[in-house]
Amino acid sequence: MEKLYICLLDFLFIIYFSNSSVAEQIEVRSCNVDSTSQRVFVLITRENLEDMNFLKSVIHEIQAKFSSFEKLKISFYDDEENCGYKIEVLGDDPETSIIKNNDVKNHYLGDYDSEFRILKIFKPGNCFIVEREILLDPKK
Repeated sequence: MEKLYICLLDFLFIIYFSNSSVAEQIEVRSCNVDSTSQRVFVLITRENLEDMNFLKSVIHEIQAKFSSFEKLKISFYDDEENCGYKIEVLGDDPETSIIKNNDVKNHYLGDYDSEFRILKIFKPGNCFIVEREILLDPKK
């Protein structure tokens, strides 16, 4: 039987940006890292997820910290307790699927795939429905 090794890290990303000439410090913290699937789980607010300039900075910072991940994926959550692989789906239909024993469905905000440079933002309250997809190059 093959063993899977998952690396769990807890660290802090601090992103600086300027807004109306007032420098602000925003903390974006990873809650989990799966080195096997090259996925980083990140805590963020929906407002920050939808701010493309801020989000590009966050993604760029994560890519720099995990430069060894060739096909980096980033999952965005707004709640630490529900951040990570905690979904158990009961049913096949995305509209009526049941999430068992947790509240991930309400807190899983989106995903970024560095290979295809696609950001998927999920419908609020239902992570099985993609509200929109955005081609996003954090280097620009």
